[in-house]
Amino acid sequence: MKHSIKITTDLINAFLRGECSIIEALAVKKAAKQDPNVLRYIYAWTQRDLYRKKVMQNPEAKVYSIKVMQKHDPFRKAAKISPNDKECVIKCEKYILRKRGITTTEEQLYEKAKKYEWLEKDGVVLHRIGNSLKEHENKADRLSVARKFDCTLDSVKELINLGFDVITVIRDPDTPMEQKAELHAVVVISVDKGVVKVYDPALDDEADPTMILAEPMFMKLWKESENFIVQVNKRGLPGYYKPYPENVSDVTLEGISEDLISLLCVNAHNVWARERKDEKDKNGKPKPWKYGPQRNDRKKETPDMVPFFLLPEGDDQLDKDNVDNTLKVIKKWGFKIEKEKDAPAELTTRLFLEKHGSGDREKDIENYDPQPVDTSAVELDEKLMELSEALAENTHEVWSKRRMQSGWEYGENRDDKNKKHPDLVPYCELSEEEKEYDRKMSMQTLKLIKLFGYKIYK
Repeated sequence: MKHSIKITTDLINAFLRGECSIIEALAVKKAAKQDPNVLRYIYAWTQRDLYRKKVMQNPEAKVYSIKVMQKHDPFRKAAKISPNDKECVIKCEKYILRKRGITTTEEQLYEKAKKYEWLEKDGVVLHRIGNSLKEHENKADRLSVARKFDCTLDSVKELINLGFDVITVIRDPDTPMEQKAELHAVVVISVDKGVVKVYDPALDDEADPTMILAEPMFMKLWKESENFIVQVNKRGLPGYYKPYPENVSDVTLEGISEDLISLLCVNAHNVWARERKDEKDKNGKPKPWKYGPQRNDRKKETPDMVPFFLLPEGDDQLDKDNVDNTLKVIKKWGFKIEKEKDAPAELTTRLFLEKHGSGDREKDIENYDPQPVDTSAVELDEKLMELSEALAENTHEVWSKRRMQSGWEYGENRDDKNKKHPDLVPYCELSEEEKEYDRKMSMQTLKLIKLFGYKIYK
């Protein structure tokens, strides 16, 4: 497909941020009409946490992006709080804010949710519950919000004991079990001695708006939302964040070649290194990282700025673990990875050269110019686009858990000596730059698997 202006991801991002010319904007819209891949990319971008803050600045992009969302949003097919009961979400959010001493009114929350379209005419999509908590007008009052499916009652109890508030979504308890019921949001107050106590916004009794349910009954009601929860806590509290990556201990990588795994590791490292090489200061001037025997953030030096197979012992394990986990998670979530054709000779040759280098270690380090594999021609269907975002979040959970097991904890600034890191927070609290890196890695992985001759399908 030919365009008078070359359509790149940088141009599309500029369009969505309102930073391109009118001619470029018209070219992007024309490309989206003709190229499904461009359309899917725009859809994926609109799902990001800061989408509205950035896109709303550009009326041209705002109108177009919302149309894309309405047409292609897969969550519209997902479970929802019914339109008759959508106020229950607002009431649960207000209950948590007031419990934490944060001043607000139901009217304020409702108006904000309406303004940003978190409440829709046909109901509330589950992944939007809690948005009012993390996007409070007062930055100091913004809470950490994470959403998860397939949770257990034990994990809910543990979260409450750690100081979290937990919203769960259950079927309407007043509807007989043999009938189809609407979904309903409640806040779990306690889980103790076989009894679950919840704040139920449907109760009219302001003095005691709580409901008591036996665990077996609660589990039946909760099952309707696939054991969905929204966990809430203050931001930046020591120990408040507990990562829960997908458990893949029961998954094997049978049928996936060692060459593919090695190439994914090499490429993941090259993506990371390229990002660091291309860093700029606040004025836009290049400020690349370079090789140094010890990490030095001030000088921007790291011993990892070397080809993958020359990484210090142990440092290569991070990429290996991430690739291993990503492949297993893909399979765990019901996708199949099967070889469809032989890998292109260009990729196998590239892998051989990466493994063996020139034989001169010092020269290879000095000349290291990381070049990730070009996967721009590889298309991902909607299911794989959705998968890439989920993989990005899970990768962060894996990284966080590994760091914490090694003694690291949250700190406002990175401090290797005292093992402090600012990114040891829930995925939703990461900066857009950090999220973008995780997204790029997951999308690059999926595309490279396909490029290597495998197909990913469900």
